[in-house]
Amino acid sequence: MKCHKVAATWVTFIVLLAFALPMAANAQEPISGADGQGFIGELGLADPPSAGLTVQYMFTGVANHPTAATRQIATSVHCTNFGSTAIQTEIQFFSVGAVVPYTQTATIVVNRTWTFSTQNTAIFREDSILNTGILEQGSGRILANNAELICTAQLVDPIGNPPAFMARLPLFDRYGQPPGTRHKFYLPLILK
Repeated sequence: MKCHKVAATWVTFIVLLAFALPMAANAQEPISGADGQGFIGELGLADPPSAGLTVQYMFTGVANHPTAATRQIATSVHCTNFGSTAIQTEIQFFSVGAVVPYTQTATIVVNRTWTFSTQNTAIFREDSILNTGILEQGSGRILANNAELICTAQLVDPIGNPPAFMARLPLFDRYGQPPGTRHKFYLPLILK
């Protein structure tokens, strides 16, 4: 009789585990896009990523004011290839309420840092200038075909050298977590 209870408990546990594991695994993944790379549309960014690229970083707080009539501000992003091969990279800036991003692509060779900016700045030597015009309450994302790309993003005074202000924009991975965060999931422990 005791063996039957133990066997029944194990069978119940295995059946529950068979149902729980797929649900937990699916809960940890982004919504699949046509290319299987994942949607992030619920965050207001265009979907899906460009073919062959995945979302490496996302950030918010993008701004650009290029005219002297307002306090000038620019957004600059620096990406360095720490891999052993060239990395295809794409940066996308979105203005509040915009559907179409301002996009720039680059092939970043090994050990090279590439600077993307919304306009010329006095402090950086830009490799790509997006000339976005006015951007307010914007967001952005960095796509690449290789995860060995390290990036930073900041708001900067474009006319000062040294700049009158500079503020780091926190980066997030495609799950909305700080880069390097381990994604954990917990199985429920059923005790009787």
